[in-house]
Amino acid sequence: MKARGQNNWMMVDLYTPKINWGRNPLDVQNYVPYDYECCTQAMLFRSDHLPELLQYEYNHPDLPVDDNIRDYSRLDPSTRAVYAITPNLFEHVGRFSSNPEKSSSEVEHVSINFVP
Repeated sequence: MKARGQNNWMMVDLYTPKINWGRNPLDVQNYVPYDYECCTQAMLFRSDHLPELLQYEYNHPDLPVDDNIRDYSRLDPSTRAVYAITPNLFEHVGRFSSNPEKSSSEVEHVSINFVP
């Protein structure tokens, strides 16, 4: 990212879900900030943002982790930008969630454009 002149990133979403709700766009482009909403299965974090992000998580224990990541990144998008990778590097294959209410016999969503 730095080699491309983008030093404002906080996270790279390696799995973009194929859902069309909230602010989550389906038009993901490499090296373009992505309006992260939720539900990623794979993330790459910039290490110098981790202490603040973990403190934010600690201070907001009642929210799901992906909601905290979204809210933290939106506090200062100029220094906490989220980028996505296309094609996706990971695919969601599980039917079980860390939230027991969301576990089911169906896979909730798949990636926007996974290429095995």
